[in-house]
Amino acid sequence: MRELVGAMPTPNNREAIRAAYVDALRRVADVDIDQTDKRVVHRPHLDHGGMSGGSVDVAWWRSKGIPLLVERALQRLIELRRRRTW
Repeated sequence: MRELVGAMPTPNNREAIRAAYVDALRRVADVDIDQTDKRVVHRPHLDHGGMSGGSVDVAWWRSKGIPLLVERALQRLIELRRRRTW
C-alpha cells in the first residue's frame, strides 16, 4: 500500500484521501471495504506465515486502519500548508 499511495500526491480533502486508501487496499488485498460485509477475508498471496497467515481484518481496516491513515494524511497536509505560509 505504501508504494501505491506514496507515489501520488496527497489529495486535498478527507473524502478523496479516504478513497485513495480504500482503493490501495482493494488493489493490494483484493477487498473493497465499502462493499463487503465480511469481517475477515483470507488472501493466499498475502500468506507469508506468521500469525495472520494471509487474513485481512476488514472490520479493523474499516473502523481503525483507514481512519487513522486519513487523519495522518490530513495532518501532513496541514503541516505542509503551514510551512508554505511562513
